[in-house]
Amino acid sequence: MEKKKDIRSQGFASVIPIIIFVCVFLGAGAACAAAGYEKPFAQFPASMGGYIALMSAFFIVRGKFTDKFNWMLKGIAKPNIVVPIIVFALAGGFATVAKACGGVDSIVGLCMNYVPVSIITAGFFVVGCIVSFASGSSVSTIVALAPIALSIAIEANISLPVMIGSVMGAAMFGNSMSLISDCTIVSNSVMGIGAGKATKDKLLSQVVMYFVPFVATIVLLVIFGRPEGAVSIDTYEVKLWTILPYILILVMAVAGVNFVISLSSGIVLGVVIGVAEGDFNLLEGCTTVANGMYGMANMILLFVFMAGTIGIVSEAGGIDWVIGKLVKLIKGRKSAQAVIFLLGMLVTCCVGNDTIPMVTIGDIAKDIAAKYKLDPRRVAAIMPVSTAGTAVIIPYTGAALTMASLIEAAGGGVSFIQSVPCNFFVLLAFVFTFVTLFVPFSERRFAKDPWDFEKWCPASEAN
Repeated sequence: MEKKKDIRSQGFASVIPIIIFVCVFLGAGAACAAAGYEKPFAQFPASMGGYIALMSAFFIVRGKFTDKFNWMLKGIAKPNIVVPIIVFALAGGFATVAKACGGVDSIVGLCMNYVPVSIITAGFFVVGCIVSFASGSSVSTIVALAPIALSIAIEANISLPVMIGSVMGAAMFGNSMSLISDCTIVSNSVMGIGAGKATKDKLLSQVVMYFVPFVATIVLLVIFGRPEGAVSIDTYEVKLWTILPYILILVMAVAGVNFVISLSSGIVLGVVIGVAEGDFNLLEGCTTVANGMYGMANMILLFVFMAGTIGIVSEAGGIDWVIGKLVKLIKGRKSAQAVIFLLGMLVTCCVGNDTIPMVTIGDIAKDIAAKYKLDPRRVAAIMPVSTAGTAVIIPYTGAALTMASLIEAAGGGVSFIQSVPCNFFVLLAFVFTFVTLFVPFSERRFAKDPWDFEKWCPASEAN
């Protein structure tokens, strides 16, 4: 017993591997920036940072190698780690094939064909929200919309910072709540809320939480994003049935169907549509799906390596040590949620990514939720707001650097930083999330089916 106590009480030393992970990211990004690389914080593979952290855990944490190896396996073998690995692969395959069959282009075209010229900036925000929710990617949304939005803003003398803020806010909207985004997959998984009704409850809670910021953003964009010149918008070709894979996934997810089944159904439908449209043959369609899955390899490896690292850190007492320090800042349920939210922002600022922070602090957030009886669906709803929101306002993330390069290509003559105060949706979402700590109207749905903390599922599913 004495030996066990010693191994599980290594305190700060056992947290060093996570600090190394953060430092490796920052150091690699700074070195690439100094060397003149474009998008310096996107150059270093995230999976290598996770691998270095895992190896450092073996050297730093005390104990027998076999014990630490088993701790690593225990961390990786958790259901909330294995399930997202499968979902990551399926989400990558779906996103790729749905885009290849023309789904993204049709969504953009359908929306742009009906956007009134007088409210074009607000229109881009609404269109971006739809595209980002469908694609689950902030970068894809920016790449699809920013070139059009920037050229129209320059032509019509619309404030560029306001237009940029419109697109970036829209990109965050879908990235933080889309059913196929990394943020949603990871936040659901680390909090152990699974699929089905719990995921539906969390999504509807986010919808309620975002309603006021969404409406207020549209009003502000109508006021501050008015065109002062002539606006010319092309008519886009739309093939409605190429949007069906996105609609199918949304309907199945809201109906409580498991992610594996809904994503697989979307993939099959995307391939069928692509073949029927002549975009690719069956073999090329299968290759497209596989390439989308391969594209998620870096994220999957990062997830595995960090799960192993946190498994070792947790068994060595690191998570308990961090919680012990955080508890001093926590006075109750409200401050517990605030600490989780601010911790997500801090780690996002450190690593320049919106998904990695949730992997890093997931066990800590789950333990705080258990200790203070915070509904995991609520925590899973606020974490993506924290990380995805921060990721579109700091200048060295993939989304920000992509936008910065497009601004330069368009000859905008403004910096990305100038758009941050105009990112109305994200700033309002931050404020409103804190408002819901004191006025918990977004949690009313949870009260109808309270969380069973012993069985870690909604009460309706506990039997």
